[in-house]
Amino acid sequence: ADVYVKSKSKIAKLFQGNMARLIHEAISVIPELEGNYITGQWGCKEKNDSGDCSRIRSCLKDKDELPIYEKIKLIKALNIIKAKIHLKSKSLYLRLLNLIQKQNDLWINTDTILSNTKQWSDLLIHFKSTNSHFEKFSIKLPHARGNAVTGVGNPDRVKDFYRHINNLGVVGRIDIDSYQSTEACLEPVSPIPAGFVSIYIPEDEETIYVGMGSEFMSVSLKEKSAELRSCFQGIINGSDTKIVTNNGKQVAKAFLSCGLPKCKIIDVFIAEKLIANGEVEYRALSLKTVFSRYDMPDGMERSVVVHQLTEVWSRQEPLITSGGLAMIYDIETRLIWVTAKIESAGIEIDVDALLKLHDVLGEKINALTAELEKAIPPEIPLYDRSKIQAHLNSTYALSLAKIDEASLHRISNTDVMGLVSKLVEYWKAVREHRDIESYMAITGTDDRVRDSIDQINTRTGRFYRQLQTVQKVGPMRSLFRAKEGYKLIVADYSQQEARIIAGLSSDSAAIALFVSDRDIYLETAKSIVGNHLDTNRLRTLGKEIVLGLNNGRSAYSIYESLARLGFGYDVDDVQGMILRYNMAFSGMKNWRDEIVSSALNDGVVSTKLGRPLKIAKDVNVNSLFNYPVQGTAADGFKLALIYLYEKLKKKDAQIVHILHDEIIVEARDDISDVVAKIVKTCMEDAFEKLIPNVPFKVNPEIRGTWGMI
Repeated sequence: ADVYVKSKSKIAKLFQGNMARLIHEAISVIPELEGNYITGQWGCKEKNDSGDCSRIRSCLKDKDELPIYEKIKLIKALNIIKAKIHLKSKSLYLRLLNLIQKQNDLWINTDTILSNTKQWSDLLIHFKSTNSHFEKFSIKLPHARGNAVTGVGNPDRVKDFYRHINNLGVVGRIDIDSYQSTEACLEPVSPIPAGFVSIYIPEDEETIYVGMGSEFMSVSLKEKSAELRSCFQGIINGSDTKIVTNNGKQVAKAFLSCGLPKCKIIDVFIAEKLIANGEVEYRALSLKTVFSRYDMPDGMERSVVVHQLTEVWSRQEPLITSGGLAMIYDIETRLIWVTAKIESAGIEIDVDALLKLHDVLGEKINALTAELEKAIPPEIPLYDRSKIQAHLNSTYALSLAKIDEASLHRISNTDVMGLVSKLVEYWKAVREHRDIESYMAITGTDDRVRDSIDQINTRTGRFYRQLQTVQKVGPMRSLFRAKEGYKLIVADYSQQEARIIAGLSSDSAAIALFVSDRDIYLETAKSIVGNHLDTNRLRTLGKEIVLGLNNGRSAYSIYESLARLGFGYDVDDVQGMILRYNMAFSGMKNWRDEIVSSALNDGVVSTKLGRPLKIAKDVNVNSLFNYPVQGTAADGFKLALIYLYEKLKKKDAQIVHILHDEIIVEARDDISDVVAKIVKTCMEDAFEKLIPNVPFKVNPEIRGTWGMI
């Protein structure tokens, strides 16, 4: 350790010996020190701002054991010496300003030593003025020779702090009764209402901060299950307790991990996403945003943040009631426990096969790279699709709007077709290779993949999770499997969006198709172009028309998609198809027009269950009728998950994965048939309650793996 001490050999040698013992103890936590044994020696005389000093290199050979209190003293001494030397080469004023601007960081900062009482007084004034609940106090401390020192803070937390210091026994006994308030706080923090517990979970931290009444405490999520359970049991007073938090899923996972029963969780983030849907961009929504929307300060110390969460909820609750959001908020609140359970369960993956596929893809990428670099100019990176597209169009007189498998139909030159085919293959391999690495990163020692589920990722209420990137085509899905002795039940909805459109619009022609169990995509295509194409091509055409119009796409956009799929229609042909489709299903056309009109008049468009989207007058009207469809799909899917979660509680089965409109359940082999029927019933019943005039169809499959090669 390179440290500076006064040039008195007796003091220096004593310090050197103590540091040697300390660093020897540190080897267990700092592996880099292992093997770096250096015989203690005096360095050359050097000068710094304090005058003559000797630079010491500490010997690590001393094996003597130090008492714990001596270790703590030496660690603190070393930290103070380091800080003092560091501050001499920096502007203390600028460092303090930086700390003030990043106030939250100050509570865990150990790198700053104030050099005079004026700086200390200024800092106290700053924190008392910005934290209205802080009072000014004095307390007698042993290291001040029994004299009183001043400070600012929350009196309960200050006294708790000094009690902890007493328990450590580092600086002598502190007389807690000597605490005196010398200047009252400007505005005391109101106690958290009875029946509520507030839990603040900072991002990227494994410590949570808990408030109840006037009490405040921190809890490490790294605690063993028994300790965590004991801690939470002391906090939660029966099932009637309501937890207000900024991360409900994390709280639910903590409860599940230590076997505690469910309780009511109020997630202010989820509430704000519903209240402010259309006003605030979801990705920009943060705790700072939420506080600012209710005129609350940001950057307060953590005990205040805990209280602010309950204050936010007191403002949100009447807005949820007055905005007709009670039902949809109840669904989202119940779903917190479902997503927490799915994340905790994870889904098993064949790790050996995954690693093998990773290697195979790596070799494939290398081989394709070598071939493509011969055909693509070196200044164009292989990952830059737009530049490659421009290069191909200009070099080979093409007019490709996109480079994908569908574009191969528009290329007559076999050499160029081969080049484009390799590019598509290369990009696909790179993506799969990257995806595999991301899956490996979230695979546990039990070979189960656990990713994070974003409960409300879009304005429509759809989920997002990392495993959404798993490609349907290819071997990847077949690597996700049931554990030994179990099966996977894989179930999704047939023609879900088209059924929702038919139900919401009450279009009699579309409803008749579903009631008679016919394919709306196929029948739509037949009604607008006849029956001269093969069945698969007809169905593809019908699907592009039905879903394209619902998604607000223009005739030209649908024409481009059909062209990429190899259909030889021009824009006028597509316009004619849309006209015939609107005539055949006039109820859908009328419904779309009504949705646009009412949304523009009311400034809001809603789903069947009342999930609202606030809109501006200059909104793109083509997007308006898509919202009720996508939002209703999300609402129904979430209801299905809640029903299924409750039904599976007493069975050896659990939901292990969700994707779009698909649910995967892992069930013990001998009850998989029974569980498959439960899955089917829950999924169909959820939409029957939402859209009773259209039958929804789910046909679960029982497999050993998620996908089938």
